[in-house]
Amino acid sequence: MNDPRLVISYIHHQIQAGNCNIGEDRIKLDCPVCDDTKKHFYLYLSSFTAHCFRCEAHFNLRGILTFTDLRAFKQNGVQDVAISRKPDVRFDDWDATPICPISNHDPGVNSVACQAYWRCIERGVTSQQIEQYVMSVRPWIPRIYFPVWDDNGTLTYWCSRTLLDEEPRMDSLKDSVRPLYGRHVRRFVDQVILVEGVFDHLVTRQSYAILGASITKSQTAILVQDGIRRVFVIGDVDARTKADRSVHTLVSQGIQAYSIHLSVRGQIPYKDPSDCGRGIMSEVATRLLGMTPTRPQVLHMEVLPATTTTGDGLPVPSV
Repeated sequence: MNDPRLVISYIHHQIQAGNCNIGEDRIKLDCPVCDDTKKHFYLYLSSFTAHCFRCEAHFNLRGILTFTDLRAFKQNGVQDVAISRKPDVRFDDWDATPICPISNHDPGVNSVACQAYWRCIERGVTSQQIEQYVMSVRPWIPRIYFPVWDDNGTLTYWCSRTLLDEEPRMDSLKDSVRPLYGRHVRRFVDQVILVEGVFDHLVTRQSYAILGASITKSQTAILVQDGIRRVFVIGDVDARTKADRSVHTLVSQGIQAYSIHLSVRGQIPYKDPSDCGRGIMSEVATRLLGMTPTRPQVLHMEVLPATTTTGDGLPVPSV
């Protein structure tokens, strides 16, 4: 079976039959090429590729695997399905340089790129995210730039954050409409977590950043258009009232929405989700996306502080 279209048909059949294991971003199945029965065949939903780790059969399904296919997978049991956007975008009018790989930069860029790279790592961002989101810098300007592009790879928006203790801390493209940051890289269906800032999004799985304290009408309209049914809003501690208002806005448009008041046991209130770290926010996301609240409301959630690290040095919740 070497035809990618037959592979997709096979995947549909196996999912409908329940002969698969579902992960956050991948599906494990028996291989359609060899006689594997131990589910060594992996379909990666974020990269549109499939690979067998037994016979090394590999399929690039980009351009063939469609949004309709992904919706069908979800209806047959795949949870939290997402579409990965184009990571190889090129902007005609973008004069910033991607942080990765640092070694390709001239000295003026390299100095800022190194600062930006390690600042991102300190905030819990992975090197893969730095490259995937095309985080960029400009020579001798101490800011990290976060571009946003459309389905054609055209730059539509950018925001930036200072590397120094100076104002403005955040900046963005003038006279532009705030997007749902993260949707240009991954588009979710059914449910999503909304956070305020870029770094909040980057440490919180299945999330978008609204790039402000309150959701806009255009952002709400996009969620409705994407078929999002349930939204969890995690606002910064100093902006919970606005987060509660965002919930009312979402509910008025037919979306089940919940304001999450998060606290870390035994600690002074954090400023925002990114302060909690990737480990704690992973636990929070798992608990939220797995619950089924009965009505829109404020949900209070307490988590344990992170005291250990993973092999990558990332914090994980205490047991």
